Amino acid sequence: MQFDSGIFKFQKPALSRQDCAAFHDASMRLRSDILELIAAAGSGHLGGSYSTIDALLMAYLGGTMSAENADDPARDRVIVSHGHISPAVYTVLAAMGYIPRDALFREYRRVPGRYEGHPSTAARGVDWGSGSLGQGLSVGCGMALAAKAQGYASHTFVFMGDGENDKGQITEAMALAAKYKLGSLTAFVDYNGLQCSGDVDTVLPLHLPERYAAYGWKVLCINGHDPAALYDAFRTAYQSEDTPCVIIGRTVMGKGLPFIENNEKYHGSFLDAAQLAEARALLAPYRDLPFCAPEKPVLHTAQQSWPQSAGRRTYTEPEACRKAAGEALRDYAAGLPELQRPVTIDCDVAPSTGLAAFMKENPGRSVQCGIAEQNAVCVAGGMAASGVNAVFSTFASFALGEPYGQIRSCTMNHAPIKILTTHCGLDVGPDGKTHQCIDYIGLAANLFGFSLILPADANQTDRAVRYLAGSPEAGCVAVGRSVLPIVKKEDGTPLFGPEYTFTYGRADWVRTGADATIISYGTLLHAAVEAAAQLAQQGLRCGVLNISCPLALDETALRQAARGLMFVVEDHNVRTGLGSQIALFLAQNGIAAQLRCYGLERYGGSAKSAELYRLYGLDAAAIAGHITAFFEEGAQKK
Repeated sequence: MQFDSGIFKFQKPALSRQDCAAFHDASMRLRSDILELIAAAGSGHLGGSYSTIDALLMAYLGGTMSAENADDPARDRVIVSHGHISPAVYTVLAAMGYIPRDALFREYRRVPGRYEGHPSTAARGVDWGSGSLGQGLSVGCGMALAAKAQGYASHTFVFMGDGENDKGQITEAMALAAKYKLGSLTAFVDYNGLQCSGDVDTVLPLHLPERYAAYGWKVLCINGHDPAALYDAFRTAYQSEDTPCVIIGRTVMGKGLPFIENNEKYHGSFLDAAQLAEARALLAPYRDLPFCAPEKPVLHTAQQSWPQSAGRRTYTEPEACRKAAGEALRDYAAGLPELQRPVTIDCDVAPSTGLAAFMKENPGRSVQCGIAEQNAVCVAGGMAASGVNAVFSTFASFALGEPYGQIRSCTMNHAPIKILTTHCGLDVGPDGKTHQCIDYIGLAANLFGFSLILPADANQTDRAVRYLAGSPEAGCVAVGRSVLPIVKKEDGTPLFGPEYTFTYGRADWVRTGADATIISYGTLLHAAVEAAAQLAQQGLRCGVLNISCPLALDETALRQAARGLMFVVEDHNVRTGLGSQIALFLAQNGIAAQLRCYGLERYGGSAKSAELYRLYGLDAAAIAGHITAFFEEGAQKK
């Protein structure tokens, strides 16, 4: 199986008869590998692997992807959205020299092992781990946009199953790809006509050619098992300049084993002993054929880094944290060469989140996704995984709650997305419960490798945004909507003044007091400070502790606070917020303490934020009242 070097980047006009013969033998050899890989593991998806393998092989033969270029930022990329075809993915990677074949057969679908049941970036050569259907095209848009932002001429291939096109997120990605004229994006739909419940048009009619064409894509309908047709379609798509292309490949589930073809049972079911013996006999002529991957030039592209910001602003008058966040990001970008600046991904709310000024000054570093948060998060993830400093921003309910599954996929893929989200908590006010995000800590706490920062005023927001922008990790800065006073020391100077540097996981003592500690963050920290002042007039000396990093608690500060009574105050679901994080921390570290948590026990209503805080017992007077009542109750018991 010797492949013509003209296949590289689809340079030759068409495949020769010899090319087609070599391709056929290679695809059959891979079908044998797929069969044996699943047999060794005892489980795996055979049907879709067999229907997609021909197209997948063609992309790997023609693109710039190679074992030598596996980590080069300018390489072409392959996203396999229907991740259940991992046997096809891994066997192609093994044949192309990315991963050792013996390790693959030993570790597939086993723990410990790098080769999971759905593709994982733990395996060299996997550009994005998949499993949640419908996300791959959005990720591919992000990677194609990243190539543009970095000045690379690389191409992105996205492989999808036909049934996953039921998902609305794919339509969002279709529109975005056409809007940004992503000619460097090629989608291949494995149209075998079957999904778990039967015929795709019975489950939900797709009308794929018409849908893609309606959004401005070039549509190529072919026989997905014909080498000549596959090559011609991929060549046409690869050479497209400003129009995304979709190749709709009419394929056969289980292609290559006649006794399972066109049977949806074999989407996930494997063969019985007799069928396995028959399959091995059919594939025996191809089993030991050598696979000679075509030689490809090494790219040698330098990696880019994200520098920390040395600048800072100091606010002395009240300001909205959302505005300070936008200004901080704009300042951070202004000090960098254009190709190193962040790229913002917005969902039609930039004027309200504070990013409008950045987007106006950096049109080439701004992506407008429209009201399509799930697509936007995956676009940000694809860009971040490609080496772009991607910053996704919208209101908290739609930044964390609505696209939670997509954020989860990004963290699984170690894509360091940055989220700047606003309108947290009751501070949204009259818009009501749909827009009052009161579960942001609980949602973020479920994510691994994800930081969460809840700054208390414009100054801390400024430092936190600069920190996050320069961090190599994924994370979120979450703020409210309203203008907030500047947090001040007892001498009246800004607590987060010119000398302050944000350190992730460090708590800040705003006030000290021996009787109790009020613990809060963000918008409610100011109410906590005012409550402490009211309590001081009653003779109660209460400290105020600002915990801006609820997922990375400051042990030293909490041990100090635990010496007295601890009162946590937050406009968050009281069951999943900072209070629950502190309670778990105290229990796990054997710290004895009296802890009381005040937060929200139901969804909020529509009213001005000040009225809501009063109504739900979270304004300064109510906080002071809670604490006074607690002390009075204790005195009565004595």
